[in-house]
Amino acid sequence: MRLRIILVTVHLAAVLAGGADTAAPTRAAPPRAIVAVFDFACPADGDLGADLARRLRRRLTERAEGTEVIDSLTMQSLTQRLAVTAATDADRIRSWLDEPIAATTAVWGDVAADGEAIRLEVLVLDASGAFWRRTFTDSTARARPVVVRQAAEAILDRPAWVPPQVGDEARPDPRTLGKPLNPNGSFDAGRPHPDGWDPMDGAATRLIDCDGRGQVLRINTHLDRDAWRAWRHALDRGEADAADPPAIGPAASPYRNVAGLEGVHVAGDWIEARPGSRYWLTADAQGPADAGHFPRIFVKGYADTPADALGAAALHELGLTAETFAALEEPRRRELIAADARLHPERHRREVYRWYLACRPEAGADPAAWRRHDGPFPPRGGLPANVRYLRLEVYASWPPGVYLFDNVHLYRMDSAPTAPASGTPSSPCPATTDGRR
Repeated sequence: MRLRIILVTVHLAAVLAGGADTAAPTRAAPPRAIVAVFDFACPADGDLGADLARRLRRRLTERAEGTEVIDSLTMQSLTQRLAVTAATDADRIRSWLDEPIAATTAVWGDVAADGEAIRLEVLVLDASGAFWRRTFTDSTARARPVVVRQAAEAILDRPAWVPPQVGDEARPDPRTLGKPLNPNGSFDAGRPHPDGWDPMDGAATRLIDCDGRGQVLRINTHLDRDAWRAWRHALDRGEADAADPPAIGPAASPYRNVAGLEGVHVAGDWIEARPGSRYWLTADAQGPADAGHFPRIFVKGYADTPADALGAAALHELGLTAETFAALEEPRRRELIAADARLHPERHRREVYRWYLACRPEAGADPAAWRRHDGPFPPRGGLPANVRYLRLEVYASWPPGVYLFDNVHLYRMDSAPTAPASGTPSSPCPATTDGRR
């Protein structure tokens, strides 16, 4: 890899809150700190100096509450007019703070580049006379943002805030997490359909009994996809009963199985989201997996959006097809859409966020053994502000086979302690009475 070293010399002011005691010729003493960041001189690459200065201005604007940062166009003009470099005497900079800069703090310097390492020498000056020098270095692929962050931390005299992310939180004791936000994560309530989850179709999805666990969710992706889709359409149209499913076997090619195409989803009830919060998701899983394929528990976030169409369920309830609906006059179409939105607002929510818990087994693990999986989300920071609702989706696809799930529980990290999750991840699950797992 080609090595490029970047030398940056920056002069910064240390005390942001200070200001002149007497009025400047053209401006009264500023009521708050005003920071002027000159473009950094860089004979070999002028764009590099301008880029680092822009980054520093932006970071100070975001992090320094109550502080004004003079805009880039103004500072570029002043840099050229005053010919500011690292060699510019601090007394000259001090004389310019009132006029023409009109600021309480000045930042200026030089940049030299040679490789991926950056050396940043910082000199600090403000209107009160405070002055210091400091050096920062970085040799990673992100050297530019790293040295700018270090410089901003020095100016503000505090470390940059880093939002929580994966790896920060220790695995919590389930007893401290409180009551799960989603109902019936153990799948024990309801038969043949679990309360709080999509109805079972009897072929790819059903509940089975498991010693030591009660009921668990069984998903079979080793089914002929065309036959399974025909069965699901019959259920959706009310023409079939999930209690009497057909015998659907695997397809001749594994890629024509359900596993080879869309896989199988089982969605839970809607959950009100709390933007800014972090969550913890747990799940016990059993079944086949390989290096790149494994079952997942999706967390999908939704927002309310204006209703502008009808889905398949609404069309079926109205006795319409997509073609007959499109043939209606526009006022009638709008009337039907508005009526459906009033009765079923959840149908018109739009997905705006997605994360999944990877139920990936360790290398060499027994596929017949139960595995406990858990982790925090979002991976960094809190839930986005536009997420109004959350929904869990248990998902299995490739490799073709039978997957079992239990104890799918969602917690908010700030929940009050109440009860622990149920079940143990190590208890075995025997074959069902028909010989299938």
